[in-house]
Amino acid sequence: MKNTEALSLLDIVFYFCFNKDNSSLKTYKGVRSKLKRKTKILSLLLAAILLAVAIEVIEISGANDLDEKNWNFEKIREWNNFVYTKEDSAELVIGLKGREYPKLNRLIALNGGKIVKTISTKKEILAIVADIPFNSIPNFVEKAKDLVKYIEPNLKFRVESLPNDPYWIYQWAPKKIEADWAWNETFGDPSILVAVVDTGIDYNHSDLAANYVALGYDWAYNDTDPMDDWNHGTFVAGIIAAVTNNEIGIAGLAQVKIMAEKVFNKEGEGYESWIASAILHATDQGAKIINLSFSTEYNGSLLYEAVKYAYQTMFY
Repeated sequence: MKNTEALSLLDIVFYFCFNKDNSSLKTYKGVRSKLKRKTKILSLLLAAILLAVAIEVIEISGANDLDEKNWNFEKIREWNNFVYTKEDSAELVIGLKGREYPKLNRLIALNGGKIVKTISTKKEILAIVADIPFNSIPNFVEKAKDLVKYIEPNLKFRVESLPNDPYWIYQWAPKKIEADWAWNETFGDPSILVAVVDTGIDYNHSDLAANYVALGYDWAYNDTDPMDDWNHGTFVAGIIAAVTNNEIGIAGLAQVKIMAEKVFNKEGEGYESWIASAILHATDQGAKIINLSFSTEYNGSLLYEAVKYAYQTMFY
């Protein structure tokens, strides 16, 4: 890396991971001279711009794309591969608007459905999840569309697979991003809380236990024990915060605290309502960083609302 005052994304990542008190960015020993005040301001501006652009992209492609105008609910029986369906019903995610909840509740009941979950922050209910018979869904959507912000199926997510090769643990990434140079200055700030929204965490693991805090939840099985039964979340947590200099396993990128929000079941499947609940819960628990190591082909309005809430809570 050249000796320069130009900022990279790595600078911003380490700024948020290692500088909770908004002090100057730490220099990389032997590589960078101390950044001037104007560089600090530039880093904050750049970080804000990146976050604002991310939210704007989601707003454009997510909140307005997947609503009742674009989902043909007549075909919902065919969507079992990517939404939450049962033998004769499906779950719908419904964004609440104003004081229409009582009317909406009655309409759900009239169509043979029931509310199975609420998605809420500390201040308000953002959405509900209703289980409604297939035959009643088109009629319900037509009558409910003016009472709600959006209606969409409860989208399915799936954890991405990992190789089981024994040498996979010999990671190249920390050296590639020159984390070892940053460690000359700091190994991280244990007051920073990182939420791992994934398959859970093996919190008894000898390389993770010291950095784990029991603040999360198991949204897949509705209990307070987010133990990993797939190993993906534990792997991710190790990359983030495995204990360093303990002669065990790998070296985590930062010595921060980690919490587990389990959103995938033992088959590696999860749903939008679980993930959104996890993001909201992690934010309310004080997480400053939320890690989501999975992907989907679809943009959900509920997921957009959850990310927006986290963004506004953390940065405003």
